[in-house]
Amino acid sequence: MLSCMHLTDPDLQEFIEAWKEEFQEVISMDEARHSASMLMELFALLIEALPPPPSRSLESSSPDHRT
Repeated sequence: MLSCMHLTDPDLQEFIEAWKEEFQEVISMDEARHSASMLMELFALLIEALPPPPSRSLESSSPDHRT
């Protein structure tokens, strides 16, 4: 799933800053890596649960009946 996604140190620093701003709490790089990974896994699960977007080919091939 997201196992191929790699969090860089700058990504984690940004996450740490966002965490500090939101929760007024400083977390370590390890805590940031764990929390950010868990958050990405949650988003991946939510995205998988979404219905597929409507097909654009059907919309563009049907005539427009508005006047």
